[in-house]
Amino acid sequence: AASYFATEDNKEEGNIFIFNITLQIIQKMNSSSAARRVVNLTNPTVYGLTHQRAYGVNLKELRQRIESVSTITKLTNTMQMVASSRIKAAQRKADQTKSFGMGAEKVLGPIIEGGKKSEGDDPVVLLAVTSDKGMCGSVNGQIVKNARALVRSEPGKYNLMSLGGKGTPLASVFPAQFSMSLKDFGKRDLTFLEVGLAVDRMIKSTENYAEVDVLYNKFKNAVTYVITKEVIPGPKTMMANIDKLSAFEFEEAEETTLRDLFEFEIASNIWIAYHQNKCSELAARMTSMDNATKNANQISAALALDYNRGRQAAITTELIEITSGASALADSE
Repeated sequence: AASYFATEDNKEEGNIFIFNITLQIIQKMNSSSAARRVVNLTNPTVYGLTHQRAYGVNLKELRQRIESVSTITKLTNTMQMVASSRIKAAQRKADQTKSFGMGAEKVLGPIIEGGKKSEGDDPVVLLAVTSDKGMCGSVNGQIVKNARALVRSEPGKYNLMSLGGKGTPLASVFPAQFSMSLKDFGKRDLTFLEVGLAVDRMIKSTENYAEVDVLYNKFKNAVTYVITKEVIPGPKTMMANIDKLSAFEFEEAEETTLRDLFEFEIASNIWIAYHQNKCSELAARMTSMDNATKNANQISAALALDYNRGRQAAITTELIEITSGASALADSE
């Protein structure tokens, strides 16, 4: 075979034979990517198209993905900076609202700690305090998860309500027990007047509460928040424990005064819970967006490395082709 292909007339046929043997070896090595790049060397047009298909398209896709990841990185970095700039003001507001409900808590403390429960089957309202915005880790998910666990532990006991758009999944899980959802409080700070209107809607939707349980994230620091449940006894429970309020004098009828105190305690607890939850939301968003930015930077660096390797491979292949072509022309001359 060597002497046959050595003659000038059979040299081209010999090149084709060697090429076919090489192609079979590559295929046996299960190198599918390499096999796709090996084409008929006797047809330069086909080779050029296949070469472009092997390298050009992949590099274009990588370039587009790098641009997409870069845009996401800018977005997450911006959200992280916005959250870190707002958390101090939110923390000051949360500290100020803590003292707002201390008076009512002092009055109702003995009833909450060791008071008698009212008779009857009055419902217990469970208010899940969430946010309207996402991208803040598990802040809202943990509230929804704990609310589901409470409702499932005692079926038929709770009447569900939510503050914030991220609490609405509870409506699909417990449609018969879900009665009200308050949304769109994330655009600006919630005022106490708006809280009072929300409490008025709550009272009109369900009367004769046994108690109201407010479930929210209590802010500790920038990396820690604790899920907390505040219990507010209903008017009937207060009347059943009127003896524990003997240290206080009532100017109006006791039942009327306790009813007003109950409504004020709900409003103050919701207002406190809202600001505590907002601090927790901003802290969680700051942490999660920082992690997202770091992950995006790592992905971008890995894609850039693949892109540069692809460019180098394409350039090297083109240089080899030019050199091989020049050498073949020289030999033919």
